[in-house]
Amino acid sequence: MHFHAHSRFSLRYGILSVDELIDRAQAVGVTRLALTDIGTTSANWDFVRRAKEKGVEPVLGMDIRNGRDRCFVALARHPEGYAALCRWASEHHLSHTPYPTRLP
Repeated sequence: MHFHAHSRFSLRYGILSVDELIDRAQAVGVTRLALTDIGTTSANWDFVRRAKEKGVEPVLGMDIRNGRDRCFVALARHPEGYAALCRWASEHHLSHTPYPTRLP
């Protein structure tokens, strides 16, 4: 599994669309792919739909950063974990508080 891929939703870091990302992963034999855009989950539902259509197992996550400084990459193991990650990230965005350098 490739666990740290950025789509074009990772501004200044990712250039590929979700489809291009999945196609390139398939071309090198990847069967499970984690989308971890920087500070956003905006592409995730399209990623899940397209990955399943193309026979790739989607894994959802997020690259957590304070500015340019990466804190960690978070991957969700199940839908409840993904929901918790989204809530947690939203709280940080709305309150303008920096992320911790380690998972809580």
